[in-house]
Amino acid sequence: MYNALLGEIDLATIVEPVEVQGVFVVPATIQLAGAEIELVSAFSRESRLKSILEPVASEFDMVIIDCPPRSGS
Repeated sequence: MYNALLGEIDLATIVEPVEVQGVFVVPATIQLAGAEIELVSAFSRESRLKSILEPVASEFDMVIIDCPPRSGS
């Protein structure tokens, strides 16, 4: 997910199926925690997630985003 948010790869390349039929995940690593800091000066950072989800959104009925508590202030 980190690499997709930074624009290094397409989200479609990292969507993975799980054992439950019709359920897919996009894995993340600890690097994702640093994305907030790295994207501070990025243009349109507020809509970055929306823009990477748009190309694959029509393939799914629902998208659930599981987020840990914010590590910043």
